[in-house]
Amino acid sequence: MNSIFVYLLIASATIASPGPGVVLSITNALTYDRRKTLCGIFGLSLGMLAVAIVSATSVGVLIATSKSAFLTLQIIGAFYILYMGSKMLLKKAAGCP
Repeated sequence: MNSIFVYLLIASATIASPGPGVVLSITNALTYDRRKTLCGIFGLSLGMLAVAIVSATSVGVLIATSKSAFLTLQIIGAFYILYMGSKMLLKKAAGCP
């Protein structure tokens, strides 16, 4: 009985709390105009669609079971993060707002 109570408590807290997508959308709505807010929501929706497609096509199972596929995905992700970070640093270095 104790385990069920803990499960229900954690599940309720998870459902009631906003996720990072909701927090980003609210922040964008308070900070930017409608166009930029809708672009952010559209980007979040595309990300969710990509996750749904990966789940539906069993590509996730392939990535989880294949070490080389997982490593390749990690390397691509690392290079993307480095690219985005350098892009942000160069933008700030150039004096852009």
